[in-house]
Amino acid sequence: MRFKKMCATLAVMACGLMIGNGNVITWAEEVAQNTTVDYSDLGVRRPRIYNDSKEVYLDTGKVKGATWNADKKELTLDNFKGKGHLWLDYYDAKNYDYEKNKDKYAAEQQAHKSETITLVVKGDCTIDGYIDCRCNLKITGGGSLSVLEDSENSKRYEYEPAWYTISTGEFMDEEDKPSDCGDIEVSNVTIKAAIFYGKNIKFDNAKVNRKFRLATMTLAEGTDCFYAPFAVCETISVNNCKMNFRYEEPAKNQMNYSLYDQYCFNAQKINITDSTIKFKGKEKAYMTYPSMPFGEIELSAIQVKNSKIGFRKGQCFLKDDYIYRFSKVNNGKISEASIHKVYNDGKKKYIIDKTIKAFGKKFKIVGIDSSSFDSCREMKTVIIKGKSIRRIGKNAFVRYPEVKKSITFKVPKAKKKLYTSFIKKAGTKKFVVK
Repeated sequence: MRFKKMCATLAVMACGLMIGNGNVITWAEEVAQNTTVDYSDLGVRRPRIYNDSKEVYLDTGKVKGATWNADKKELTLDNFKGKGHLWLDYYDAKNYDYEKNKDKYAAEQQAHKSETITLVVKGDCTIDGYIDCRCNLKITGGGSLSVLEDSENSKRYEYEPAWYTISTGEFMDEEDKPSDCGDIEVSNVTIKAAIFYGKNIKFDNAKVNRKFRLATMTLAEGTDCFYAPFAVCETISVNNCKMNFRYEEPAKNQMNYSLYDQYCFNAQKINITDSTIKFKGKEKAYMTYPSMPFGEIELSAIQVKNSKIGFRKGQCFLKDDYIYRFSKVNNGKISEASIHKVYNDGKKKYIIDKTIKAFGKKFKIVGIDSSSFDSCREMKTVIIKGKSIRRIGKNAFVRYPEVKKSITFKVPKAKKKLYTSFIKKAGTKKFVVK
């Protein structure tokens, strides 16, 4: 959850709507819904790039490889190599007086949200900064796009800077939901590096070759590690796409840090059709810091049709009361899983089934990971139905802060002796096995 809050904080810092003197203005829908005004006296929206330490408005100035068509609201990048942030709809205020004109500003912002800007990518394009847009965004053109972190901000991070974003709005609420974003549509392009923030994101006939290096950030609470997400939104649609995500293994000095929650896709609903998604890299990257490739959403919210997903050992998914971790995967196909963490930690009784069905396959539950039940303070009974449990991790049933009440375990009769030894070796203090 700390990772989500950090996403929200840095996304707003990096991608706030800039108006004239640099103040950040939030959306005000309640003011704008029934307001009709002439905005021309306030300012004009136009693309702006901060390139090589120079501020250039693309409707009047020239930058090699960038062409703006105002009639079509279309920016074409042709083998563009940019060194700075790109605002596709920067609001250039003529006479800034926010208090006097705040209703007009709010109405203009609300009206602009329904518009669409097209980014045409030709050749191999790189932007050393973020792309910011405050309406709907289409990215197309047949080329490849890499959106990299600017060097000034990257000094805060080791290894990979995490915030090279393509954003269509702000992430202001506690759940890190895209509270006021436009939609993003990506088609007929190759994405090499980017993080997408939007309301609804659609990938259609697109290719993704994205590498993730483990980043570290030192905060007041200590040093933490995280892999950046790929897309954060309400809904994600992937159609006729080939996506390769390669996670690099941690460096030696990153092995003992704590970890933020991490996802590749972070959405409330995900639809994948006629596509191939592969997770690549060495197994150590997935086993050291287990991640949830499709976010912390119920399995029922992930629809996969006519598609192949190459999972890796160590990746996790959510179903019902538990977050499960893939513990055996051959050629992307899952055959075994373990309980990695309890998701619904307020129950008194927990049932661990023999098998679980996910992504069209049924596989055995063979383990219970370390500290997996540590937040279940109301837990009284654990029922283990299967005979395939091979390990129970350290402190799996030790609760923090300490709960002195005994736990009753109900297990298969044939496995009572073995499971009792597992439970005891895991550090469980007060328990009864029936």
